[in-house]
Formats: sequence, C-alpha cells, structure tokens
Amino acid sequence: MAPNFRTVDEILFQARTLKSRTDCLVWKEAGQWREMSTDAVEAAVLEIGAGLRRLGIRPGDRVGILVPSSVHWLLFDLGALYAGAVTVPLFDNLTEEHLRLEATDAGLAAVFVADPAQQALVGRTCPPGIQVITQQAGRTEGATALNELRRGHTPEDLDAIWKIAMSLEEEHLATIIYTSGSTGVPKGVELTHGALATQVRAIFDRFPLDPKSDVCLTCLPLAHVFERAVVLYHLAAGVRLVFAESVQTVGDALREQQPTVFTVVPRLLEKVLEKIEVGAREGGWVRRRLVGLALREADRAPSWFRAPWRALFGVLVYRHVRALLGGRLRLVVSGGAALGARTERTFRSFEIPVYQGYGLTEHSPVVAANYPGHTRPGSVGPAFPGVQIRIADDGEVLVHSHQIMKGYRNRPDETALVKDAEGWLHTGDLGHLDAEGYLFLTGRKKDMCKTAAGKYVVPGPIEDRLASHKGIEHAVVCADGRKFVSALVTPDMAAIRRRIREVGFRGSEQEFLQGPFLSSVFRHVDRINKTLDNWSRVRRLSIVKPFSIESGELTPTLKVRRDKVLEKHAATLDSFYEGDAS
Repeated sequence: MAPNFRTVDEILFQARTLKSRTDCLVWKEAGQWREMSTDAVEAAVLEIGAGLRRLGIRPGDRVGILVPSSVHWLLFDLGALYAGAVTVPLFDNLTEEHLRLEATDAGLAAVFVADPAQQALVGRTCPPGIQVITQQAGRTEGATALNELRRGHTPEDLDAIWKIAMSLEEEHLATIIYTSGSTGVPKGVELTHGALATQVRAIFDRFPLDPKSDVCLTCLPLAHVFERAVVLYHLAAGVRLVFAESVQTVGDALREQQPTVFTVVPRLLEKVLEKIEVGAREGGWVRRRLVGLALREADRAPSWFRAPWRALFGVLVYRHVRALLGGRLRLVVSGGAALGARTERTFRSFEIPVYQGYGLTEHSPVVAANYPGHTRPGSVGPAFPGVQIRIADDGEVLVHSHQIMKGYRNRPDETALVKDAEGWLHTGDLGHLDAEGYLFLTGRKKDMCKTAAGKYVVPGPIEDRLASHKGIEHAVVCADGRKFVSALVTPDMAAIRRRIREVGFRGSEQEFLQGPFLSSVFRHVDRINKTLDNWSRVRRLSIVKPFSIESGELTPTLKVRRDKVLEKHAATLDSFYEGDAS
C-alpha cells in the first residue's frame, strides 16, 4: 500500500487500514513473549490520549518520556501525540543537571517515568507542578499509574482524541529532541509532524517490506530519532515488530524471533564479531584455526580464484554465524556512527548485507543511505528521496529538504547558524560527492585542526583508525595550534581482561596496560602512521581512564565530547609538547 499519511498520527491510521494482525507488537515480559494486535495498539493509544486529556494535557503541551525503550514507550508516545501534545524523549542515562535543563527549557507539563527511582529523580530535578505518570502498576503517591490512566473513558472521550489526532497538520510540532553534541550544551531540536512523516515515506521508497514475511527487531533507544523513525515505518508497513529486552539480550531475541530486518549502530556489529572471535578462542585448536582463517577470508574482497575457499568457509563457518543471528536476516541498516570497512566486508561475506546511512537529529534524521542494489563501500550512500545535497566551498555538507527541523527551541541565534536564509541545513560535516551522487564523509568541520606549521589535520578518520584496535574504546586526537599530532586513548577493559585470561598474564591489570597493551598500541600506531602524511602522524600518545557520561566526556548517546576531553587532560597534552617529537 502506497504511503499517504501527512502526520505521525496518520501513520497509525495507515497501519489500521492494513489487514489487522494479531502480532503487531511483540515483546518479552516475565520470560515470556507477548503479542499485541493492531486493534489493541489503536485502543491503547486512544486510551492513553484520553487519560492525558483528563489530566489536563492540551494540544501543544510538552510531555516528557523518561522510561527505557519498550512497547510502553512507543504506546505512550503515540498516545500523547494523538492528544495533540508534543513529546520530549529524555535519555534515561541523563545527568541530573541535563535533565533539569531540558525539562525547564521544554516547559514540560507531564513526564512518563518507569519506577519510584525515576519519580524521585523528577522530583529532585524538574520544576514543580509537573504531572507524573508511572509505568508501575498500582497506586503511587504523587503519580498516576499508566494502567489507571487508560481506564474509565467513555466512547465520546475516545472519539474526541481521534478527532484531535486527525485534525493535526504537517506544520504542527510533534517532538522536541535534545541533542548535546560535543559542546555539552543541550539544544532542543523541534521536528514537525510533516518532517517525520516525510522521513517515514522516504523509508518506504528505499527499504520496502513485506508484511507477510518480514519480521523487524528493534533494540536501539527510541529517544534517538533514528530508531524512532524506523519503528514508525515498521508500524506503517504492517510488519511484525519485535522489541528486544535490551542490547545485552539482543542475541536471544535474534535466535528466538528470527527477524529479517534489523537496525544497528556499528558498535553492535563489532561486538558480534568480537563474540565470534572469543567463542573460537575458547574452543580447541582446530576450531580456533578454522574460525581465524574464515574471518580473515571474510575481510578480503571476493575473487574468482579464492571462490573455493569462500565456499568452504561458507559451509563450515559462515552459515553457523547466520544461524546465531536467527538465520533469516536479509536487511541490516547501520547508522549513528561510521561503519568500519572491515565490519561491512565481513558481514557481506556472511551473506548478511549491511547498509550504511547518514543523518542528523536536525534532519529527522536520514540524509543519505546505501540501499539494496545501490551501494558503494566507504560511502554513506546517495541522497534519500526528496533530499538535496550540496558541498560548500570549504567541504561542508549542506542539505535541503522538507525534513529539516523547525529550529532549536528558544535559540533563534543558534538556529540561524545552521539553517540559512535559503533553507539549507549546514551539517558541520565534511565530505564529497562522487560522479554518481554517493556521499563520502571525511570529518567534522569544527574538529578540523591547524597545526603550528599551518598544516590541516582532520581528526575523525585518524581517531576511527586508532579505535579499530581491539583494546581501545575511544581515541581523541589533539593537533590544533600544536607542533605535531598527539592522541589520548581509553582502554576497553572488557576486551583487555579477556586478553589477560587468554595469554595467562600473571601481573596486575595496570602492569598489563603499561606493558603488553601499550606495546601493542604503539605497534598499531606505527602501522597507521605509515599510511598518513608526515604532518598527520601521531607522535605522542597516552592511555587515560575510560570516558563516562558522569565525567562529562560522553554525551547520553555515548559520543565523545572533544572539548571536555581536551580540557580535562590539558596537563597531559601540554607535557607532550615540552620537548621535541620522537
């Protein structure tokens, strides 16, 4: 069925007009898989909307969602939108300072929490007078339970919510999503119903689904606009939509539900490869050798003279990997960060194609994506339907479409910096287009460094290559105004502890970090430096404590805040430049 919805609320209407299914939403509760029909979803959404209206929520009021991603998150989001409210996703790992800032800036009238701990957090941080709805059943002092919110409505109450939902127009505000970026200052991105609906219609064009056979798995945070748009698409497409309990249990969900479609961030795929390698090392010598050779072959480009080896590994190894992931995956879409070339090649060798895309919260979010029949390794694909991409004279990627945000809430000056008079969004990313229109990203404009010698260095690609070391979790490059390039890296302690057990190291973790691990990192840097221009080579490096959200070095979406890292480790960086570079 061709998409014809104009607003987010009409997306659910389209799902209702498709053949009703008994397994519209699927999730695990108390160890058992549960299913919810299309009709039950619509009923729940209308009841939640009517309950919010009974609490005094009116069209245009802002309603926060603090609970972890789940079926309940989605139903509450849709219920609030049906009541005409503007939903404000709040990451459940926010610091109290950022929660206070976002709740105040948005002017929240109500917030949906998971349990008493989150309710207490809201009480400590949010302005007084906010209505609290809790997912926990039963009576809770100072809050309304979700199950109570859904009860006691007349047919007239539900009809009133339906009329509000169907009266909304494309220009009405649907959501405010706070993005802190690398600066650490949250900015509320205002997205309209029309922007989100345009995004979902574009996904229909690029990644068509079959309601009869496709099963879609979601495990990423719905507070992030990427997964939220994908889930809305799955709902509109009328497929079976499965919610994993958490990222930690996604392997169980893959095996038990056997999805065909899965959206991921690159780190999740990398962890799958790491798990395969760890499993092989825990087996006998034959298994270790076989899996090691199979993974090395998977990282190579296919060729006719290697076809027999690939066929052999396909039977002995790759089909077992597919079985571990449910055995039916035909479409994996990766976003949120750069997908490593090795990861992409390896999964394609497993006959699990991974399609890399690119987007921004300010663009609802997808700008470009590789898709079946249209892929180019290393690129983020051609422009999405309805999207224009232009490269500015300084290499910045500019975007024009109907998906661009209305603006940053209460920040007209900052809005004007990224959205020009002609409606072009200045992404802050650097890149280029090839002759066929495929977009290649090369770094962040604001991160571009100029050394004391006047040479330009783009940190992003260097950091990505440093972090490809199995024992490194994050890397930050320093070069701006300096004599040479230096770097800070954080250890991936889980990977390092596995390595300590594998090699039987008898010293302390600290001794391993300062000994074998540091030597391994230096060899890794030497290999990278051989491929870089002389002025881009890393001359000094230090291992520092893992970054965290609490320390301010990571955003709630686990992106590195470069400025905070450089500020916190200023003394270490300054010490690098006291002598000559070796």
